[in-house]
This record gives sequence, structure tokens and C-alpha cells, in this order.
Amino acid sequence: MVPEALLGAVSCGRCGYGRAEEGVCAACRAPWVPAAPATVDLRGPAPLHGVVRVPRGRRVLALPVDLALPVVLVGLAVADATGPSPGVVPAPLLVAVAVLLVGLTAAALCGWGRSPGRWLLGQRTVDDLTGSPVGFARLVRRLLGTGRADLVTADLRRGRDPVAPSPAAPAAAGGSVSPRPAAPTVAPTALPPAVHAARPSIAIELEGGGRHEVVDELLVGRSPVDPTAADRPLLSWPDLSRRLAKTHLLLEWSGQVLQVTDLGSATGTTVVTAADGRQPLVPGVAVSVPPGATIVCGGRSIRVVPHG
Repeated sequence: MVPEALLGAVSCGRCGYGRAEEGVCAACRAPWVPAAPATVDLRGPAPLHGVVRVPRGRRVLALPVDLALPVVLVGLAVADATGPSPGVVPAPLLVAVAVLLVGLTAAALCGWGRSPGRWLLGQRTVDDLTGSPVGFARLVRRLLGTGRADLVTADLRRGRDPVAPSPAAPAAAGGSVSPRPAAPTVAPTALPPAVHAARPSIAIELEGGGRHEVVDELLVGRSPVDPTAADRPLLSWPDLSRRLAKTHLLLEWSGQVLQVTDLGSATGTTVVTAADGRQPLVPGVAVSVPPGATIVCGGRSIRVVPHG
């Protein structure tokens, strides 16, 4: 990663979670072996290239702007309740309006990454891996410290809006930077049946148990279907949280290189390696994955291991 990268917490080498307790991962309870800093390269591939992070002082300034009107309404309600004569507007109504405004502000922050304060200051708060608003459930987990929800507040006046379409050739703020080259795409080689049967293979280990060999292609999701109707192998991975998409990702094994492609999932896919750290995938773009790497999808992890 480059020096201008946005640094996050060190993550678990097994599941990608960012907290340890007494030498084990707080999420999967595996022995704590940090994979790499959870970094986001603001100059690299989508979704966060060209995004300029808001300084902490300006980011905190949005909070009093968000709470100014609700606090005034609550103050008027208290004054009405303790005053000698009732006001024009009943105190319970003032409190109800204040609570409604706080709820609408939280909904706007979760759904669009904006709030009155962020709108006035030209800011948007998004997830540091996907560049999308975090949603209510993930924001609550972040506040409670029970889940990974590292956030980036973008300065829309100085850089790109993270939810806007990404330009084809990004440049970093303050200078021209050549984009990182895309991972090479290796096309599977057509082999005779006898050679095909003898060539080396690779396998994946699912979080929570389960090992599956990847022979050619494998579609993974909680209830996958082949969009091309080519009858490719499917791997159903039950997920009650529904963070894993029905058809989340595609694995392709050429006999020498394993590639993973995110199929436009809502929660995204990230490859974690000891050499390169966390690499969020651009939907539809195949990325090579070495043995020993971890693929994080829908908050769950898949480990790539040699087979045979």
C-alpha cells in the first residue's frame, strides 16, 4: 500500500475481523495471527480512489449541526414543563418532534451516508471497503464494538463522492498517479480428458467447516444459480444473516491460477493476503488468489488451500 493509504485496524488472518481478545480473534475465536493492516488505497482501484478524507475536526463538527434543532426542541419542552404557565406547543409534542428528527437523521446517515450536518459541510460517511453507506445494523455493531464497520467520511468539496460512478483513469488529490495495473486474467486452457483428470487442483475451506475442491469453476452463494445457464457447479452456503448474496462470487481454476470474481453482491468481496493486505474487489473483475489467502464475503471467510 502507498503512504497515502487510509490505515485501519490490523485484521484476523482467518476471518478478517479487527479485534483480538486474550490472544484469539473476537469473532471466530481462532488464534490471533494478524493478516495485514486493513488498508484502503485512496488512489487505487474503485470504489475509493479519488476520495479525500475529511479531517477529524471537520468531521466532528457535523454532530452539533445534526443535534442543534433537536436539542433546542428538548430545551423548549423542559422550559414549558417547568415554567409557570404552559407554552403554545405542549412539551410532549416538542419531545416527540425532537425524537423524530434524530431518527430521520440516523436513517439518512445509514441509508445515504448524509445528515444535515454532513450535507451542509459537504461530507458523506461510507464503509472503508465498499464505498457504500453502512446501513443501520452495521452502524449499531460499530457503535457497540461487536462487528467490523470501519468508516470513511469523504470530503465532497475536495474529492470524489464515493457513491458516484468511478472514473476509468483515477488520479490522486494533488498530483497525477498511474492506476494500479489490474490483476492478469488467465484463461482456462483446454486440455484433453486424460490430462484434465491428472492436472493439479485446489480447494477451499469454509468458515465453520467444510472443504470443497475447485476443478474448473464454482459459483458460491447462499442459494446460487448460474446466470449463464451453463450448468456450472454450485456451492450453497446457508446464511441466516442474508449478508451473503444468493450468487455471491465465482471461482475459476485454470490448473495453475485461481481467480475470484465478485458478481455484484451488496456486501462485496475482499481478498486478504499476507503480502498485499486487504484488497476489495471491483464487481465483475477477476483477481488472482494465491494458496493461503482468505476470501471475505458477506462477513464470512473462505480460505484457499492446495488440494491433493
